[in-house]
Amino acid sequence: MQLSFNFAHGGTVGPLDFEPDALIDDVAFRLKCSLKPSEQVYARFVWEGSCLPSHRKLSATSLRDGDVLQTLWASAVPLDELGNDRQETLPRRHWSLPTFAGSSEAGMPGTLDVSAMHKLEDHLPELARCITPALQVLDIRQCGLRAGCLRNLFAKLPSSLKELRASRNFITPEAVDTLCDRAFTGLRVLDVGYSHCTDCSGLDRLSGMIGGTLEELVVGDLEAVARPPTLLAGVLSRCPQLKAIDFADNNSEGFLSETFRSLAQHCSLLEAMHGYRTEPESSVLHGFLSQCRNLGRLEVSGISTPESINKMAELPFLRSLRLELFSNHQDMIDAICNLKVETLFLEFTSREEEDDDDEDDDEDSVELCLDLCTNPQDLAESFGKSSATCLSLLAGGVDPVVLQAVGSRLYELGPGRSGGEEYPAPGILGTLLQVPSSCVNLVQLQVNFWEQIDAAALATVAEMCPSLKQLRLNADDYDFQKAPIDEGVLALGRHCSRLEHLDLYDRWLRDPAATLSTAITGWPQLRYFCAGGTSRQPWQVADPDVRIARALAASCPLLQQAIFYGEGLHKWYRLLEASCPIYGEPCLDSDDE
Repeated sequence: MQLSFNFAHGGTVGPLDFEPDALIDDVAFRLKCSLKPSEQVYARFVWEGSCLPSHRKLSATSLRDGDVLQTLWASAVPLDELGNDRQETLPRRHWSLPTFAGSSEAGMPGTLDVSAMHKLEDHLPELARCITPALQVLDIRQCGLRAGCLRNLFAKLPSSLKELRASRNFITPEAVDTLCDRAFTGLRVLDVGYSHCTDCSGLDRLSGMIGGTLEELVVGDLEAVARPPTLLAGVLSRCPQLKAIDFADNNSEGFLSETFRSLAQHCSLLEAMHGYRTEPESSVLHGFLSQCRNLGRLEVSGISTPESINKMAELPFLRSLRLELFSNHQDMIDAICNLKVETLFLEFTSREEEDDDDEDDDEDSVELCLDLCTNPQDLAESFGKSSATCLSLLAGGVDPVVLQAVGSRLYELGPGRSGGEEYPAPGILGTLLQVPSSCVNLVQLQVNFWEQIDAAALATVAEMCPSLKQLRLNADDYDFQKAPIDEGVLALGRHCSRLEHLDLYDRWLRDPAATLSTAITGWPQLRYFCAGGTSRQPWQVADPDVRIARALAASCPLLQQAIFYGEGLHKWYRLLEASCPIYGEPCLDSDDE
């Protein structure tokens, strides 16, 4: 069958030859690889007024030899990186005095962005001089600044400040009190989440001053924001202009009920709700969705019935979803895939029921990954119809037929949260080998801790995944990996030049010095590297000439952290500190605070 492709800009490609039993996604895959090999895009084909479903065979459509398909390039729009209060989610930057934007007075900055700048604490005098009455926006996210430094900076903030982004620092109750003393008159953004704050009661006082103008509030991963459970609800009752909120990683039942009800009652303009790892009761969530009709982005956990998804389908502007689902039943998948969204992040999880004898056990119940392997043809039918152009799937396993239906729309694949060796997931690498089209736009990939990695399979997957940026191959037991994976790691060096995060923990390499020092030269954008447990010998024996560290120093200028584990590695780390400008330990550990 010969087909041609007409594009919105007026160009035409073809005719090209295809087998009648080729899938629509096979056509999209071929077109993408030939026309836009380096871009994160997906080809959609409009025929008879609608987009052709990706899993459908050409022979099962009304297409005939010689037809011309209207072709649209859809860009993948991934969600922001998730992370708790100890994790860096922004790429580190080397210190440099910022170029000021939006000056309202000669030489005075309107916007000061020093977010994620490495060792910013060494440059506090320069930073303090930049905080002037003209300042409108201050962004100090992910700088790991300590309480004393923050209080000094906060004390200098002008009352006319419009945006304060200060998450992932060490914000104390006293620092919040200092903010209260500034008497802000028009603050639109307050970002103090992920900051280890042990008492958030000052937010109540602060909201009395800024509630009328506040449009964005970030208090994610703060246990104290739920003490008392009505604290955040009270703050929200004074924020009628709120458009975005983040209170992720806080699953206190009373807190969630109060917070969602307050959002529904007082914040009808809300456009983005970041509530991942929160599990509101269905009735509470439904009430919230009924009132906050402007939502374009929603992140929430604990979804167990299709009724909740159907409520989301009523939101006219919804475009991005991050969901943790407690069901993988067909009716749930059908409801999700009927949503008119662009981005879908789906994590399939089930909590194991606890025995009555374990009622007094303080340990969390084991969390198991649900799979997408039952009735794969029906699941494929659903995913093939989904309008999403960027899909992330975290599941205990994904049948190749289902993955084929997702095709080149796949952005992330992994096992999600798993109960461990007792509940192993099917091999992810083996599944990908059967579906090359699912690899072309794949950016993040994680195998299960308890999956034996085959070196040849890894090598083939590496060649199929040119866009890969994050790869987590780590095991969880030093002696678990039975065969060395040198061949696969070398292939990663040859084919995956965009890698930023690589975890090889406890994956055996026969010759780690030769393998890693060679592969590393192919990763110029590498930021995080873990090779701990890859050598069966002490590092001084496995790499006496320090070839691995020298390769990192020479080839990876953006390196932030390298992990090897073992004694006598001071020379390695000193070399990296001297050669890589932003190398160093994470700045967000609270142990000494």
